[in-house]
Amino acid sequence: MPTPIERTISRTTKEGIFHESIRKFPERLVVISEGDSWFSYPLNANLADFIEMMGPLTMFRLEKNGDEARKILNPRRSQFRRLERYLRYYRKDLDLLIFSGGGNDILDKNLPPLLVQKKPGMTWRDCVNDVKLAERLAEVRRAYEGLLALRDKRAPKVQIVAHGYDYLVPNGRKAQVAFGLVKVGPWIRPALTRAGITDPHDGAALLRHLVDEFWRVMSPLAKPGSKFHLVDSRGTLTPEKNYWNDEIHPTHKGFKAIAAKWRPVLTGLFPGRGFG
Repeated sequence: MPTPIERTISRTTKEGIFHESIRKFPERLVVISEGDSWFSYPLNANLADFIEMMGPLTMFRLEKNGDEARKILNPRRSQFRRLERYLRYYRKDLDLLIFSGGGNDILDKNLPPLLVQKKPGMTWRDCVNDVKLAERLAEVRRAYEGLLALRDKRAPKVQIVAHGYDYLVPNGRKAQVAFGLVKVGPWIRPALTRAGITDPHDGAALLRHLVDEFWRVMSPLAKPGSKFHLVDSRGTLTPEKNYWNDEIHPTHKGFKAIAAKWRPVLTGLFPGRGFG
């Protein structure tokens, strides 16, 4: 006989399909994914798509384009409460939560406050507002710490895997959606240009610094026993190898290369269970 909660889940919804798959395929690894457009990019297979294709998984996908870690993981917002409910309800079955978040927290509208207007004699490094960047990354880290605390409270056996993105390319290229009828972005170059950072090499160096700082602040969370793992995919993609669709999203080939960096981490956590 179905439980009261099961009676509220329609079998035609994404959650209903997820719930039914857990019941029908108990041997499969059970995964929830949450995050930003690196998990939900619509123009080609994205990172979460390639992870899902690694083997027979029961996977419930919650990600959405444009999401920021600070918003997804804000306890006052509906996304956090939704994730809390899923962790609580599926705690006995759930094996893995994969998360992509933090990139949008330092891009687009969130990038200008991290920059200093360039003046004669200043280098790109002088154009980084170190105080504001440290504050922003501290906010992102606290958001992740909240995620780990939520996991520990609601589903303590679940492993969490996230990533450090890659060195973004501030080339001003827009992303085309709706079969090319609509273009969105760019998310980086306009902010750099307004700050007087017009040399493409300077822009690339500045973005490299931001990504490295994100990794420096976040990586200490992945300590032994934390059941939190951060995939270092920095330096995987280069502009010369047709790896980038636009300023912040890889191509099919690019996402496939990033997923290859995730595979050994996932295989090590769950040997023989879909990632080999």
